[in-house]
Amino acid sequence: MDHEHRVSKSYSPVGFGEILQKRSFTSLDQVNGLSKNNDKNRPLIVRPDGQLVQSEDNTWGPRSLLAVIDGVQAVGWAMIFVQWADEEDINLYIDWFIRIARKNAKMLNQVKEYWDHSSWTLALATRGQTIGFNLTFKQATTEIMSDLSAMNNIFIAVPSPTPTPTSTARAKGVAPEEGAPQDEPWPKKKKKGDRKGKQEKGNKVKGKEKGKDKSWTRGKGSGTGTGKPKEGGMELEAAQSLGQAQQIGQQSQ
Repeated sequence: MDHEHRVSKSYSPVGFGEILQKRSFTSLDQVNGLSKNNDKNRPLIVRPDGQLVQSEDNTWGPRSLLAVIDGVQAVGWAMIFVQWADEEDINLYIDWFIRIARKNAKMLNQVKEYWDHSSWTLALATRGQTIGFNLTFKQATTEIMSDLSAMNNIFIAVPSPTPTPTSTARAKGVAPEEGAPQDEPWPKKKKKGDRKGKQEKGNKVKGKEKGKDKSWTRGKGSGTGTGKPKEGGMELEAAQSLGQAQQIGQQSQ
């Protein structure tokens, strides 16, 4: 980074894990497990110019929000150390990206992609006149922070993949995501005597309905269904028989 700033002016993006792999201790004053020397384990490759060299070590990538924030802060301190710009301008850019990472904590893949995009934009903007725009660090970062279209293209247009439900989630009865394949439930085994009990219950219900129908049609007039006529019905029959007797008496006279 110091050589690119003072000599070549050919800036290149700085990844999350480049500085985290180089330091001996972490931010918690513990020995950094990523700084192991794996030169002996790296395979040999042949470069296009015919030389036999060891392959480059793969850059470690953070897998949590705290690791992402730690990597961004490490890059910011490195920029301050090699004097890429004023400390206030560097802190403004680093704090802005940390806020974006915290806001999109569940979209770490998009956060990494946006860091790579912003780093390449910054590197190309601050390069020399022949291969870049020759902007200052403050000018380049101001344009990056105000470019909302690039941020929306990464965080909105490309949604994060939905995780598949685990076995524990299925056991708890958590509803799967929309469009996710659902497992067909196994049919329950029928216990012995279930069918017989259901048939007896159905027969009892049918018997009750039949008895209800018969009791309803058994009475006369507006009976209650018990087969016995009301008192009003008896008075009506007595009046009818009395009227018939009077008519017969008049006819005989």
